[in-house]
Amino acid sequence: MGPPSSAPAAAITAGLPSSLAPPRPLPSTLLGVCDEMLEVQRERALAYAAFNDGFKFYLENWAQGPYRSLLAGLTHQFQILSQRALALESALRQESAEGETDTTLNRPDVADIIRSIQNAERKKLELTLALQSMKSAVEQKSFSWQHGDGGIGGEHTCSSHHHHSSVGHSHDGNGACAADHASHASLPEEPTEADIKGALKQSYIEMEACIAAINDGIAELQEIRIDLIE
Repeated sequence: MGPPSSAPAAAITAGLPSSLAPPRPLPSTLLGVCDEMLEVQRERALAYAAFNDGFKFYLENWAQGPYRSLLAGLTHQFQILSQRALALESALRQESAEGETDTTLNRPDVADIIRSIQNAERKKLELTLALQSMKSAVEQKSFSWQHGDGGIGGEHTCSSHHHHSSVGHSHDGNGACAADHASHASLPEEPTEADIKGALKQSYIEMEACIAAINDGIAELQEIRIDLIE
């Protein structure tokens, strides 16, 4: 039987915006900025859905080729989305030119909202990569306590984390760490079952906090948008 096709990866990412599309011009109004940032978040949600679906597919068949292809595309997508958000934040921090008193883009308060979303998104990506790395290692039975005979090699453990490292290094444009770095930073080289369970629990707690911060920022932008169109 031949290696699994890369078709599942293509199907998973079929709904994502094309990364070959030309850069969008910056909006000239605050309403446009809010709309654009909300669109960025919508596209991020699509990317994460593809990310989660791709990881589930990987756990079912351990086909690294399609998974690496998926991660390469999603990494690029996250970078583009982050660059768009950073450009919007920068535009909102521009001082008005002398004599221009009617500008609508000198809004550092709204820029701060975008910054808070970006910070939470960066942490969310780090946590997602770390969680996938730990789950992958557990599913592959990479730890000696999963075998009962003390017999797994350190080489096996390393390989279970390696498939994420390229994604971590090609981060979302805002400083996300590699998954293997994130997980090894919080776990010993041969973690116990309690270590793994504790790290997973803590990661889920931090993930919930990130999602709450992102949702709060989105809600603030939506309120500003409503005020602008009323």
